[in-house]
Amino acid sequence: MDADILRVATREQVHAGARRTRLRAAELQARIAWDLWRRQSEDRHHALPAMSRTAFHDDLASFLDAQADAMGLPRYAGDLGALAHAADARLTTVRALDLPRVAARRAVELWIVLDRALAMHEAGWDVSVGTFCSPSATPRNLAIKAQRTPGSLGSPRTP
Repeated sequence: MDADILRVATREQVHAGARRTRLRAAELQARIAWDLWRRQSEDRHHALPAMSRTAFHDDLASFLDAQADAMGLPRYAGDLGALAHAADARLTTVRALDLPRVAARRAVELWIVLDRALAMHEAGWDVSVGTFCSPSATPRNLAIKAQRTPGSLGSPRTP
């Protein structure tokens, strides 16, 4: 299985305060609106480069104008309300598509940890799996404890 796929499958979504949640929603709307606008002229994804979160503090029109200016493109001249509405609808769809991943996240994470622990056990280690802190401290709270089995021949290989 591809490592990037595993990272997506086990990625945890953390809940933030109201201000941070509002700013994240504005960022997502702006990024999706940018992509939707650019797809009108060229049917492909148009990602934005990494940028400071402060770039998303302005309203949508200012954000689009700043990005267009930075990339040497004409400014958006369409119905900004319709674009914002389309971006919100797309974000709702994206979040709905994310629900199965969220629901399966912990099961996939446990499967990966147990598979790794089994491989270590088969390689001659005494293995135990547990948690090292509460999930509220960090969602990545699983730990594999392993030590060489007394009396095992040779040095065990690690997976």
